[in-house]
Amino acid sequence: MKKILLPILIACASALPMQAQTVLTVDVSAVLTNLKEVNTELAKLNTAANEYQTFLQDKVTKIQGDQKKVDDLVAQASNEAILQDSRDTYKKEAISQNQTLNAEKEEATKFQTESNQVIQQRQNDLVKNELDKIRTAVKQIASDKKASIVLNSANLNIGSAVLFSATTVDVTQDVVTKLNADYAAMAATAAPAAASGTAAKSADTSKK
Repeated sequence: MKKILLPILIACASALPMQAQTVLTVDVSAVLTNLKEVNTELAKLNTAANEYQTFLQDKVTKIQGDQKKVDDLVAQASNEAILQDSRDTYKKEAISQNQTLNAEKEEATKFQTESNQVIQQRQNDLVKNELDKIRTAVKQIASDKKASIVLNSANLNIGSAVLFSATTVDVTQDVVTKLNADYAAMAATAAPAAASGTAAKSADTSKK
């Protein structure tokens, strides 16, 4: 019997009325897009990125010029119309300048990588700081509007769609305790009545 009743009781419990909750939504992406602070900081990042790009382009232009010099030296070193001593001199110079050129290329590549990392890190920090501010604002607004939960309606990966959730209290044990207490009280009340009925029945039997 117990195995049959439990599923029925669980099914009935799911039909119990729930307290109405106020659910709010926030488009975090739209908030970020329209924040003046974000737009100001992004403009600064764009300026920095452009400066990095200009500096890098200057390096690339110099590398291209130095590459041409090395190519000319290699061509001279391979020119059989020139004396061997001169060709050897050109070859040595080509090797020396090519080493310098390779160092310039490595430096340019390193600068490009590091500058991109700097820009990306600053952008990540900006978004993180603004998301923290958004959550703080959401919490305050949710409190003002008596909302129990606030969801992010934007397709933005910030770790969770839930921006705010009111503190909940699990009252499972309270319900168990109350119902058990009610049952105990009912049983205690029924016991004297049952005892009186038994005594009366015994008295009738003795008379017979």
